[in-house]
Formats: sequence, C-alpha cells, structure tokens
Amino acid sequence: MADDVIYAVAIRDDVGLWLLCRIRRSSRGDVYVLFPRDEPGWDPHASYHRDGTRHVRSHGGRYLTEQRQRPDASFRGTESVFALAIQPGEPAMFKTPCDAAKFADVLAIPRQDLPLDEHHTLAVDLVEPGNDASPLPWRAMVLQRSFRDTVPWILVTLGRGIS
Repeated sequence: MADDVIYAVAIRDDVGLWLLCRIRRSSRGDVYVLFPRDEPGWDPHASYHRDGTRHVRSHGGRYLTEQRQRPDASFRGTESVFALAIQPGEPAMFKTPCDAAKFADVLAIPRQDLPLDEHHTLAVDLVEPGNDASPLPWRAMVLQRSFRDTVPWILVTLGRGIS
C-alpha cells in the first residue's frame, strides 16, 4: 500500500451527509479511528499500530493500552479497534459536514436507521477475511460493511439496543 487510505462513516439525512468518524489506514499499516470535535486540544481517537499496540487518546493522554496481534498478513480472527456508544438523542448532534470526495469510500448510515430514542454502538474491528465482528451486547445489528483494501479487513458494524 503506497498511500494512506481514509474512509468516512457518516449519517445521511434529507439535508446532507454528517461525519461520525474517519477511519485511516496508514501506509505503514497503522489503523486510526478519528472523531471530529470542535474543542481545541481535544483529539479523540483510537489507534491500532503495526506492532499490535492498541490504545485510545484524548486531550493528550493515552488510555486503555493493550498489546494485540500485528495487523499484517499473519493476522487471524478478530480484534476490536474501538466501539463508540451513541446515546439516545446524540445522532442529531453530529453536524460536521462530510465531503464524500475527500474519502476513498463512505459508509453512509441512513438517518432513519438511528432512531433518537435508542442506544446504538458503532464498532470498528480488524478482521481476517470472512470473520465476524467482536461480540457486543446489542439487540440487533443495523448494518455492517467491510473495507477490503488490505488484510486484515476493517469491519464497521452498527448495532442497536442493549441486551
């Protein structure tokens, strides 16, 4: 892979396309899940590095650091990169416009698939081709999409409800 590849996960409504997160696979093999925020200094993101280190960063701090398998050709099974809890009412707060032309691909979630009175979880996993998402406690899977630019694939799953 010569260049970074950046995907968007966005909410589509009657007005436009609103960015929920960006997923970047660097040319070195690192995977980042980046969340747009307006507050200066707040750069919330999760990363899964080519050496297998996974962590979450925000406000300059590093949290939840774990050592996992390397995301290369030897990758087997499924590893979670991050799961974002979306609380009731929150989908209406995502108002960062998403310019689809700036991304290699966009997973556009129809607004009607995110009822404001329900809990949702957006999970981003690395998976060996053909594997499932990491198990999460949702009542129903709303949608799922894999980005297959290289192995391991990036699998994005939206679940609804808490079981």
